[in-house]
Amino acid sequence: GGIDISPIILLLIIFFIRQLMWTTIVPALM
Repeated sequence: GGIDISPIILLLIIFFIRQLMWTTIVPALM
């Protein structure tokens, strides 16, 4: 079960990190 769920968790973590970086870098540039 863990092997099937891990990729989904990794995708969610990567997506969350990208959103976090996006919301912190864009305001800094603006």
